[in-house]
Amino acid sequence: MKVTPRRLIRHFYQFMIFLVSIPGLAHSKTIFIWDQEPYLQSQEVLALQCAILSLDTCKTKPEYRVIDVVKLKDSYYVLPNGLNDIYLWSGHQLTPVFESPFQGQNFGSKKYVYHNEIYSYGGYGYWNFYADITRFDQITKEWVLVPGFGEKPLVESTNFRYCFIRDSILYAYFQWSWPYRTTRHNPISDDRLYTYNLNSYTWKFEGDVPRNFPRQPGFVHYESRNYTLEINKEGVGVLLNNNSLEFKSNLALYRNASLYPDLVDGSKLSCRQVRNDSIFLYDSSHLQFVIDLASIDQLSGGIYEPFVKAEPWNRYQIGIGGLCLIILGGVLFYVRKRKSPGVTQPILSAGQEPLSFPKLKNYLDQTIVQSVLDDCLQISQVASVDILRNKRSSFIKQINEDPANPYHIQRVRNEEDSRIYDYHIRYKANI
Repeated sequence: MKVTPRRLIRHFYQFMIFLVSIPGLAHSKTIFIWDQEPYLQSQEVLALQCAILSLDTCKTKPEYRVIDVVKLKDSYYVLPNGLNDIYLWSGHQLTPVFESPFQGQNFGSKKYVYHNEIYSYGGYGYWNFYADITRFDQITKEWVLVPGFGEKPLVESTNFRYCFIRDSILYAYFQWSWPYRTTRHNPISDDRLYTYNLNSYTWKFEGDVPRNFPRQPGFVHYESRNYTLEINKEGVGVLLNNNSLEFKSNLALYRNASLYPDLVDGSKLSCRQVRNDSIFLYDSSHLQFVIDLASIDQLSGGIYEPFVKAEPWNRYQIGIGGLCLIILGGVLFYVRKRKSPGVTQPILSAGQEPLSFPKLKNYLDQTIVQSVLDDCLQISQVASVDILRNKRSSFIKQINEDPANPYHIQRVRNEEDSRIYDYHIRYKANI
């Protein structure tokens, strides 16, 4: 078959369309506003979105795919994904704080603010992953490298699947993947979670993620302060609690379609404002709907499972430690039992009249609580709980068995809480 220039051109455009159709290369433009109180109102969010979208028309750089907006003190900074550029949003206008001619390194990087400084972690580009943390120096207006010590993740092939900040710790979960470079033969075969201490600059390997965690990334991805939610095309999701490091899987979120009609198809919306655990989703003209991940956690049910599986040696140590605690508890109980005073009858001296407890007369034919009975028996000032219980039992037995004492005390269960005992007072003559 003869190849003409026109045929080559047609094949070239078909090839380009194929590349654009690949999910990993074709991303709709999405703005993530990681907001803090006081939050931007809807009109301000739309104005910020409009200013960000106008960046593409006045710059010669490629069209931005993902834009992160972070709040530093009372100002909002715009950080296009895949670039090192930073813009300050003020007066409904974007002012460049730093612009770099270099592009293509930090696609998919995590932007965050810590101690009034802007940081960026990770990112991929040029068939490589950059597992470094950089900080934007507000004096020199440059990005500087932040040190990383300890068990730094040796990742060369992919970006992290989850990355979030909790207190002073950065969590990064790396999923199984093949390396970008075809000359390498060392695929990453483990699903691992690492932590980075933002104060000590120390990496730590936390453990492997259990195999029952869904390996296929979701079709729709939502992040908030305390949750990460992924939903596949069938409306089944997995929810990760960033605080407890536990997850729920196989959540039938399609059943909540009446509450969130666009929950599964949320990728069509271009702007997301994260307010704690609520995500406000906008199109180019107005607020569409709000997703609250805390409410989804309550409505979805399911059982939480640990996100990091315990190593065998950890389970062994936990078992040995538990056995030691049981043995120690038994020894302490035995020693305390031997030292605790027994229930003894009060010994009356010769010629001494038996105790009459006159306050009991005020509660004849009534049911009283334990504290009132202790006051009637004049033992409410006893400090030790064990001694107080023994004295109460001793006096009740003495009163009930002494024929000279006209009262009888009967222990009865509380009507509202069966675990609590009350006391009914009456005359022995009425028994």
